Amino acid sequence: VVHLSPNTMLLIQPTDQGVIPTFKKYYLHHTFHQAVKASDGSGTTLQHFWKDCNIYKVIKNINFDWHEVMAITTTGVWKHLCP
Repeated sequence: VVHLSPNTMLLIQPTDQGVIPTFKKYYLHHTFHQAVKASDGSGTTLQHFWKDCNIYKVIKNINFDWHEVMAITTTGVWKHLCP
């Protein structure tokens, strides 16, 4: 059994340092942008927007937002691990 120090996870899983936070930022921005757009002048409430949210829409958003995470982000993250 090999025990690793707590800081080792940041070196082994470098995606936690850049890609995941960047993806979360894009996903939240996109989702809230859709919510504001749905509630602006169309008579749709935020409550209706969230009730109308389903797995299919979430997966479409994830797919769109994943492509928004630029190759520069993924390259930059791996540079820290393999300089």
